[in-house]
Amino acid sequence: MELVCILFFRQAARKFAALAFLLFVWLFPTAILPCAQGHIPPALPFWAGALSDAALASDKKPAEKRPLHVYTWPGVLPQWLLDDFTAETGIPLEVSFYTTSEHLIASLLQASKAQFDVILPMEHLMPFLIEADMVMPLERSRLPGLNALLPRFARKPNEKVYSLPLYWGVFGLVVDTRYVKPESIRSWNDLWNDKITVPLLIPADLRPCINAALFSLGYSPNTKNVDELRKAWEKTAELAARASVFSSHDVCDFFQTGQVHMALSINTAWASGLWGDSCAPPRPGSPVEASPFAFVVPQGRSVAWALSAAIPRSTDNPNGALLFLQYLANPERAARLSAFNGLATANAAALDYLPKEVSANPVHYPTAKTMENMEAEKKLSEEIFLQLEAAWSRLLRERRMTGPQKGNVVQ
Repeated sequence: MELVCILFFRQAARKFAALAFLLFVWLFPTAILPCAQGHIPPALPFWAGALSDAALASDKKPAEKRPLHVYTWPGVLPQWLLDDFTAETGIPLEVSFYTTSEHLIASLLQASKAQFDVILPMEHLMPFLIEADMVMPLERSRLPGLNALLPRFARKPNEKVYSLPLYWGVFGLVVDTRYVKPESIRSWNDLWNDKITVPLLIPADLRPCINAALFSLGYSPNTKNVDELRKAWEKTAELAARASVFSSHDVCDFFQTGQVHMALSINTAWASGLWGDSCAPPRPGSPVEASPFAFVVPQGRSVAWALSAAIPRSTDNPNGALLFLQYLANPERAARLSAFNGLATANAAALDYLPKEVSANPVHYPTAKTMENMEAEKKLSEEIFLQLEAAWSRLLRERRMTGPQKGNVVQ
C-alpha cells in the first residue's frame, strides 16, 4: 500500500511540476518581466517563451565527465570493470546495491533527484518501470550491442527499446548432492516435502518464490486470477516458514559454509558444476575439481529470467549512462564479465570468446528445446504486484525482528 501511495503522489507531482514550469516559461517573457519593468506588453503567441531541449542541454556541462551512479545486484560488476571504464573514459563510477526487486522499486519511487544514472533490473520489472515512466527509451543508433543479442532477445526493427539484456537463464533448485539426491526432486511440490528436511535457501525476492508456489499448484507464473494468486501467496508464506536463509546473492557461500544444502536459485556457472567445488571461477589451465552441486528443474518447467541494464528517466547524465551501456555491450568484455560473475551472457557475439565447455554446457546455457518449456515472466497487474511486494516486505521484516527459529538469515 505504501508503494501504491508513493507512486500515485509521484506521478501527480510530476504532472503538476511540468504544468507549472510551462506556465512560468510562457508568462515570464510575456507578462511577469515586463510588468516588473512598469509596462504591460502586448499578447504574444503561446510558443514565444518555449525553450527547446537543445537550448536546455546547451546550458549543462558535458554529461560524460560527471560521476555516473550505477544501481545493481551485488556480485555482477567487478571492481576491475569499474576501474577500466574510468581509465578509458575519465568518468568516475559510483556503485550501490539492491538486494530485492521491491528494494529497487522503492528506491526509484522515493528518489527526489537524479539518484541513479544506470540501473540493472530483472527484465520482468521493465513493463512496470516503463508504465510508471521511470526509464527512458534507448537510442538504438548509438547502441549497436542491441543487434548482437541472442535470438531470444532480438528486437523488431521499429520497436522502442528501454533495456539492454545482459544475462539470462532459468530458475530451478540447486542441491548439494552429498545431502540431496537430484533424482529425489521430482516436482515443485518437493519444496514443501516434509521428508526433505535439509536447510533450505530461498531468494529474498518475491517473484521466484511465488512462481514456485504457482508451479506447485499447477498454475501459470503469469496468472492474473486473484484466487490462484491468493492460494499461491499462502503457499509462499509456508515456504518462507521452512526456509533457513533468505538471500538473492552469495548463494554459493551459504553452501560452502554448510548453512544450506538446497536452494531455489538460478543456473549460474557454479550451480552448473563448471567451477567444481569452488564459488569462484578456476584459474586458466588449472584442474577443476568434481562439483558437489547439481541444478534441477522440477518437471522440466520453470521461469526464464534475464538481467538488463536501463537508464532511469530521472538521470541528469544520459550521455554518460549510454556510454556505460555501450561499454557493457562490447563482446569481448561481455565474455570476460560472464566468466567472472558466472552468469550466462545474452550477447551472442560474446560466446566466441568463451571456452566451448562453458558455452556448450546445456545447464548453464539451456538449449532451445529446454527453453520451450520455460515461461517468460510477464507483468502482473500493478495493484496486485505492489500489494504482494508489500506483503513480502513485511514478512521479511518480521523475520528480521523476531529472529530465526532455525538460524534464518535475511539478506
